[in-house]
Parts: sequence; C-alpha cells; structure tokens
Amino acid sequence: MEDLPFNDPNIFAPLILVDEADQPIGQATKLEVHQQGLRHRAFSVFVIRRTQAGFECLMQRRHPDKYHSGGLWANTTCGHPEPDEELAEAAEKRLQYEMGVETALRHIGVFEYCARVGPFIEREVDHVFLAIDDVITDPHPDEVIEEMWMPVAQLIQDLGEQPEAFVPWLLPAMSLVTNALMQEYHGF
Repeated sequence: MEDLPFNDPNIFAPLILVDEADQPIGQATKLEVHQQGLRHRAFSVFVIRRTQAGFECLMQRRHPDKYHSGGLWANTTCGHPEPDEELAEAAEKRLQYEMGVETALRHIGVFEYCARVGPFIEREVDHVFLAIDDVITDPHPDEVIEEMWMPVAQLIQDLGEQPEAFVPWLLPAMSLVTNALMQEYHGF
C-alpha cells in the first residue's frame, strides 16, 4: 500500500466515472480519480433551518487530516456514492456518518465543476440535496472539527469576500440552494 500523507481508509474505494451527461462510464479508485482529475459522481448535502431572522445553513469545518481541503469550511456533508448505490441513499448515509443527522433530503439540482485542491484535482458532477430542518448533530470527530449554523446571507457574503476559507464546490452548490429558497420561500 502506498505511503500517503493523510489518513483516509476509503482512499482506494471505487468511485463512479461519468460522462458529460452524468452517465456511468466506468470506475476508478478515489485516489486515482483525484490524482488524474477524472470526472466522477458526487453529492453535496445542505441542511437549512428557518429562524425568525431568516435561513441558516449547517456548516462543518473539515478535519485537517482529510485528504484534501482539510480545515476549510464546507456544507453540511458531501461525498461519493458507491457503485450501484442510489444517490439519495448515499447522501443520507453520509449525513448520518459525518454529522449524526437523520432527516428527509430532496434533490434540488446538479452542476459540474473542476478545481485544484492541494495536490489533487476535483472534477465532479455534483448532485445537491436539501433539507429544511432544525436538527441536533453529533459530528464524527475524524471528519469534522467544528460546526455552526451560519445565516445564508452571511455565507454568501463570506464566500465572496473570503473564498479561500471554503471548499471550492460550495459557491456553485449554494447557487442551487439559494434558487430553491427563493422559489419556495421568496427569500433567504
């Protein structure tokens, strides 16, 4: 086994390679996918709660030992479905694992992005899931070092002013989240 500078027991797990239309075209390990910048399927989960002041997003700060983007702020959870695993099932399972949260999720859209993250390249077709729920969390200490509820309007402002504090997929994913909030609640 390769001597790697990070601790990720799933680094050799298979990920789903996809074409431009998000159709599966094969598999490669998580490490190969990110070393070579191969397009693959992913998901991002956002848990939002409604308060008297507006909407707040449950954010997590990634553990510094994560294989990329350690120490950066991210959405509630994110990950990759296993081959032959339904996206919604994978998103719910990862939300439970990382944040200790069980709640109903709904798919609100998909986008593709490509970004350099340290020595790796993320090239994901990212499916975004949303829950409107005020949840109690129990974050996994190997995944999350900090969590907070951040007002959505403040998050959008901070993404513009301090993008280096956040994971690179957060800004395009938040665009889908804010569109959903505008359509359903006429604001955020």
